[in-house]
Amino acid sequence: MKKRFTIRLKLLIVFGLLIITSILTLGLLTLQISKKALTEKVELYLSEKAKDTAEIIDGKITSLVQFLQGMARMKILLNADMTYKEKIAVLNKEASLNKDINKLEIADINGYYYTSEGYTAFAGNFTWFQSAKAGKPYISEPLVSEPDKNVIMIVSVPVYDDNHNIMSVLAATISGFWLSDIIKNITVGESGECSMGTSKNLFFSVPIYYFSSFFINCLV
Repeated sequence: MKKRFTIRLKLLIVFGLLIITSILTLGLLTLQISKKALTEKVELYLSEKAKDTAEIIDGKITSLVQFLQGMARMKILLNADMTYKEKIAVLNKEASLNKDINKLEIADINGYYYTSEGYTAFAGNFTWFQSAKAGKPYISEPLVSEPDKNVIMIVSVPVYDDNHNIMSVLAATISGFWLSDIIKNITVGESGECSMGTSKNLFFSVPIYYFSSFFINCLV
């Protein structure tokens, strides 16, 4: 009788351990599956959020470039009787309607640009000039302006004559925090945020070549 009881106890212990082991294993598997599913869901959400953010930025950039392209079609830019200083004064008056633009400048086809202050400098080696001269609108990464040490970005577009030949380049100076201002109110979940980086690993917390690959981080 005692021996039978001992065998029964042993069987109960063995089966009990098997049940406990099975429950623990099932729990761990469920946890891993749930964790994987949650990770995939978060990755998908962040990917979609980054895509939506990129579309917002693309829209803002497109709008700004199109505004400048409209300015570049103004007939005064083809007027040989007006000085560059006079042309820039008229352009800046029109550009004052766009709060994103700080000032406009013109560079001739040889690379010399003329400012509203009346001085001239050579810009032929700068990417913003070379890109627009080649017919491609350009928006720079944020950079520090040498004269006043302000953080700025430069947006440039080509200026065409009546025969559709590029005759000069129109360049706009905007705030270097323009991109940050666009995405600062974009939230991820309740407390997450998006940030934008550049090819030089500059980050704008709180996101060049025109439509090239800035990368966007969304954090939860």
